[in-house]
Amino acid sequence: MKVLHVISDSNIGGAGVLLCTLLHRFDPLRVQSRVALPKGSALAERISALQIPVLELEEDCDRFSVASVRELSKLIKREAPDIVHANAALCARIAGKRCGVTVIHTRHCCFPPSGFWRLPPVRVLGGVWNRALSDRVIATADAAAQDLCRLGIPREQIEVVINGSEPVPEVGEDELAEYRRKWKIGKDDFTVGICARLVACKGHETFLRAAKDIMERMPQRSFLFLLAGTGDRRALLEEMTNTLGISDRVRFLGFLSD
Repeated sequence: MKVLHVISDSNIGGAGVLLCTLLHRFDPLRVQSRVALPKGSALAERISALQIPVLELEEDCDRFSVASVRELSKLIKREAPDIVHANAALCARIAGKRCGVTVIHTRHCCFPPSGFWRLPPVRVLGGVWNRALSDRVIATADAAAQDLCRLGIPREQIEVVINGSEPVPEVGEDELAEYRRKWKIGKDDFTVGICARLVACKGHETFLRAAKDIMERMPQRSFLFLLAGTGDRRALLEEMTNTLGISDRVRFLGFLSD
């Protein structure tokens, strides 16, 4: 079986990590995988390390684009996959159906319909559209499945598959001591972490406000708050820690692969 995975991520997020885990666990004798992603995506190196061919896209495949549908249609015809697996890539779903290929769509996020999507006529049309573009849909959580149902996709068309992950490795005391030294974590610090891209939908502002709140409620305890991840909101979040007066108890760790 040949599968073309299409993902719109230009960086490494949860969807990309899940896709890498999936690719790592596929039996290469049974499943031949190809991954199409944006040109210059940070995810390309990680996928290539798994010995999976990477196909770079010139066009943005996340939102509807005639140019992207054309590009992906040519790619699908050239690669001739049995399945197109779309990860947040609307144009891949359209192109797959246009080429007569089975389309599976994975929904990684939980964002209930808002705005005009909540209007009954729009939901009906959206349901027809979504049903037509996917043969099956994978939801990575029950909440994601509920969102899909609100978008008009029948529950029987959805499979809930909880995110898999690789086993967590054992870490020795020497390695832990090195981490504490590197990030200036004291012996008595109670650490609280968030691992997510520094983008609006991840809610770092809520995390930082909660940090200030709990420090005020429990002044007797030494807290340290760790933010792992990169994104375009770092400067804004760093300024927020200054405004809240907690900058000395917050560490921005950047992207961590481990």
